[in-house]
Amino acid sequence: SGRNRVGLSTRWLSEVEPGKEGLACHGTVHPSAVTMPETHETPLVMVALGTGIAPMRAFIEERAAAKRDGEVCGDMALFFGARNRAEYSYEQEFDDYQKEGVLQHIILALSREQKEKIYVTHRLQQEKQLVYDLIHEKHGNLYLCGPGGAVPPQVRKAVIDAIRDCGKHSQEYAEK
Repeated sequence: SGRNRVGLSTRWLSEVEPGKEGLACHGTVHPSAVTMPETHETPLVMVALGTGIAPMRAFIEERAAAKRDGEVCGDMALFFGARNRAEYSYEQEFDDYQKEGVLQHIILALSREQKEKIYVTHRLQQEKQLVYDLIHEKHGNLYLCGPGGAVPPQVRKAVIDAIRDCGKHSQEYAEK
């Protein structure tokens, strides 16, 4: 996007001049709550809100590297929600990945760019067939990253609706 964002830590790290001994830092590594598929052939449905785009970008970069190394990669769909296009920091990069065939679907929900607010959960409901095909039919994984609150249950509902409506399955089946 051409914008340079600097936070408290990144600014300090960019300006610090470590001595010959390096720079002592304390850190902790927490086990990941994310389970990645065993193969790159597994389709991914990624739902990201705001800064939640960061881990999705890493998933896309990993798939791009795998594809360049000759691996077969499953389809990827990115549902990204933000207030406006200015918050879509990686637009050019993701468009390039789409042209490269790494990222097949980019669905934006820019809530403040039209009269009525459109959120990522609306886009999931509008793209039920895609969600159904990638998650149910092709046994894909869904990843959600962003603020909590009402979004996770709404995303779950959108997936259940897709499985029920597109697959003509029962509500009970769709909720499993």
